[in-house]
Amino acid sequence: DGQAAVASAGRTVTVPTGQGTSFVKAQPPAPPRPLPPAPDWAAGAVSGVALLGPSGALEAAWNAVPGARSYRVEVARDAAFVELVLREEVPAAVTRLRAERLPPATYFLRVRAIDGDDFLGLASVVREVTLVGVAFPDEGGAIEGTTLTVSPYAAIRLVSGGALELALDQGPFGPLPEELDLARTAAPAALRLRRSGGGDVTSYRVVYRETRAALALVEAGGGSQAVATFPDVTASFVEQRIQPRVRLVPAGAGEAARELPLVAGAGGFTVSVPTDRAWARL
Repeated sequence: DGQAAVASAGRTVTVPTGQGTSFVKAQPPAPPRPLPPAPDWAAGAVSGVALLGPSGALEAAWNAVPGARSYRVEVARDAAFVELVLREEVPAAVTRLRAERLPPATYFLRVRAIDGDDFLGLASVVREVTLVGVAFPDEGGAIEGTTLTVSPYAAIRLVSGGALELALDQGPFGPLPEELDLARTAAPAALRLRRSGGGDVTSYRVVYRETRAALALVEAGGGSQAVATFPDVTASFVEQRIQPRVRLVPAGAGEAARELPLVAGAGGFTVSVPTDRAWARL
């Protein structure tokens, strides 16, 4: 990172920034030569803010450096790389990092090439990323890349590793909540995250998993019941999150429709159909 004078066997060489030398026992130092160049991060390498699901991992990739024998990968909790979380040397064929089970926090990443003479190269640009732990307590969701797939009725729990802000679609930024209740929002197509106060924005596309229901009218105890079943989700999820209702449309013109809540039962979610009038459809 600076200039150094290296002396051995009565000879001194000046090693300028970005170069290195070596010597063996009592031999003079070798002439300085450039150190391996800094690796470039691959397109789409993680930075800014990243959402991690229960089985997620922090991933990053870099482009190969010609002549590299191996790489030194470092992940730290501070920009000076004093509080190291990971320091690993990997073969030249490995150009990708996958770090699992990291708790929500802000991390700093860098990588260096090491050549055949064991010269440690220049460090890459430092990548800073804040991890946000994501849990789906009601019904399963998934995060793949920058796509979040989830039920439109789900509540997402967020555990932040730093001071962050969230915006739904193109709306204003506000403090990252501990829980995002999708059933109470306007079904956002994107979640945008950034560090508090501004900076780069990381966007996640939201894809909603279809919630299917089957509705039938059955005879029961001299009357009729509307019965709804939900094959793709658990009964507790339906009861707590979806809270389904049936809409009864009367046969008579000018009469108002009626909505009634469905209640969990042995064969699905049911409600008795009132007999005080004729109904055209459910």
